[in-house]
Amino acid sequence: MFAYDLRPRDILNFLIKYADDTTLLSPQNSKTSVELEMAHIMNWATKNKMILNLLKTVEIVFHRCNISHDLLQTIMHS
Repeated sequence: MFAYDLRPRDILNFLIKYADDTTLLSPQNSKTSVELEMAHIMNWATKNKMILNLLKTVEIVFHRCNISHDLLQTIMHS
C-alpha cells in the first residue's frame, strides 16, 4: 500500500500523513467541504483494504478572533 496516492480533493486542503495517522487541514475558503474530503479519505481507505477508526476521528476548529472595525479601518488606510 502506498499512501502517496491519497491526495485531497481541493488544492487548498492539505493532508499530513505519518505512519498510520492522517491529518486533514481545510481552510474556511476551501471549495470542498470537510465532509466531502472525509468521504474521499474513507473511500480511499476502503479501496486499499483499510479501516478508518471513527472512534479516534475528531474535528478541531481553529479561528482567529475578530479584528475590530476601527483597527481594520486604520490598517486599510495606512
